Amino acid sequence: MARTEEQKKYHRESMSRYYYADKKKYQERAENWRKKNPKKRLVITNRWRVNNREKVRAHYAVADAIKNGKLRRSLYCQHCGVFVKTEAHHHRGYAKKFRLDVVWLCHPCHKRADKFLLSPPAEELAS
Repeated sequence: MARTEEQKKYHRESMSRYYYADKKKYQERAENWRKKNPKKRLVITNRWRVNNREKVRAHYAVADAIKNGKLRRSLYCQHCGVFVKTEAHHHRGYAKKFRLDVVWLCHPCHKRADKFLLSPPAEELAS
């Protein structure tokens, strides 16, 4: 029997609470699985890369631009301002014309931004 959207949402939320109650245990379990199953992990990774070619190309474009000096990684999160190693968030998508149009965010802000829970940076609102 298929679940309703409400049941799916409840299940996601309850699993999230369950996971965060003992996060370390689940991270350890995942790490052990990765060590025991390198071939399966490679298959899963390659499948993701095939299914998400635009994302992969965008990630490589940013890495190459940083390496070649066309882009500079910000030392501060452009949303919360924390001083930390930042990640490139492709806030306008992964299309070729937007590959280097990134916002530099800390990991927590990047995760929230990917889930559309983050408001745009202040300088973006001004323009």
